[in-house]
Amino acid sequence: MSDPSPNGVPPPAPIGRPPRSPLLAAFMLIVGVILLLPGLCSIAFIGFAISSNTAANALTPLMPLWIFCFMISAGGLFLIIRVLR
Repeated sequence: MSDPSPNGVPPPAPIGRPPRSPLLAAFMLIVGVILLLPGLCSIAFIGFAISSNTAANALTPLMPLWIFCFMISAGGLFLIIRVLR
């Protein structure tokens, strides 16, 4: 068996990740909440459109926009989860 260090002293343990700056955490949280807003507005608009019996043909062109808004909100949710870990 070979010794990894020349003097027989074990190498230092790896250091964990450094603590995150509180200012950066607050900024990420604020941006995450802002990014949630397009998805919440899309959900509200979808609920309003369904409750008002809008024709399906009128809603179909808006689906890509809603999907894009939900993707933006997923990014905001990712930021919020990342801050809270």
